[in-house]
Amino acid sequence: GMVSAARDNPFDRYETYAMVQAPTEIKYTDLKEMVDVNIEFTTLPIVVHEDYFRLNDQQMMVPVTVQIDNKDLTFQREGDQQAANVAVYGIVTNIGRRFVSEFEDDLRLAFPPDQLTIGLSKKSVYQKLLFLDRKQRYKLDLIVKDLNTSQVGVVRKALVPPTYKEGELDASSVLFAQSIRVLDTIPDEEAMFVLGDVKVTPNITRSLAPGQPVRLYYQVYNVALDQSTMNPSLSVVYQLLKNGEVLRETTDSGGESIQFFSGQRVVMLRELNVTGVPPGAYVIRIKVSDQISGKNLELDESFLIEAQKG
Repeated sequence: GMVSAARDNPFDRYETYAMVQAPTEIKYTDLKEMVDVNIEFTTLPIVVHEDYFRLNDQQMMVPVTVQIDNKDLTFQREGDQQAANVAVYGIVTNIGRRFVSEFEDDLRLAFPPDQLTIGLSKKSVYQKLLFLDRKQRYKLDLIVKDLNTSQVGVVRKALVPPTYKEGELDASSVLFAQSIRVLDTIPDEEAMFVLGDVKVTPNITRSLAPGQPVRLYYQVYNVALDQSTMNPSLSVVYQLLKNGEVLRETTDSGGESIQFFSGQRVVMLRELNVTGVPPGAYVIRIKVSDQISGKNLELDESFLIEAQKG
């Protein structure tokens, strides 16, 4: 249901984070040096994906998500578990190659021996939330190292915040999620996968197992608020398309997708059932209509339904 803008704004705390992105003391200096010497080889396959959410007029929130196939990691016996240990190091520079921020994390993935086979068939995700200036372009160098074998995955990519049209209805990236959970309390410190008060574990390859629903998280900007109630009035149509043809359609006319709104943003959550849809490539089309301003927005997001295994 709708949540009034008057309650605590779950995005307020990021206004302070954005101020204190000071460099921490980096322990993995070997990984930092790999960036400096421009290492090109990769022996650990990783997938990196970034999304863009508007924080305010100056800044973007940019969650950077790293996905690893567990089978590409080396597990060793630790006590009564099989464990993989991974180090992540990232550095963000601007186009003038000036330092913006850096981060590192230690990740541990462990399974009881009888669960290892199942664990190896799954993927693991890590996320770092960056705060970047909306008007600048950046470069991210990211290195992931398997500490059990010293294999490394290296990814370099440009981070280019989208330009928003002032006054037009606009949207953030659309996050396809493995899971979405609204939290009872807003975490005090930064927690992985948390945007505001919603925990969104991303599915960055956008591939769904048969029967798995499409779970969407996105934000809409420049939404008009009703002058008497101060509520938004959005109608959203969700369409499932294959080769340009609409197979299914569902309409949310009473704001069912709205999880939170303020003058800055409207947070949208939606789960769509695609049971019985055969494997293949599809598009979710999201049509947002602002009933107050009369402005419209259309987003096309491609995804895959995997074939049944076994």
